[in-house]
Amino acid sequence: MDLIEGVIQVLALTEMADMLELKAYITPLKSGLFITGLIITLAGWAKWLFLRLKPQQYQ
Repeated sequence: MDLIEGVIQVLALTEMADMLELKAYITPLKSGLFITGLIITLAGWAKWLFLRLKPQQYQ
């Protein structure tokens, strides 16, 4: 997503193409994907920490 947004911005700055409307949709999508990834990472870290600190039960 970041690469696509960068290409659109470069094309706009060099006046090769006017795709700023597309950039208006991609930027919030990129932010949403970042937040989703952050939440998944924090959930995975919390699960790992919980399992690591949980007392081991032997049979």
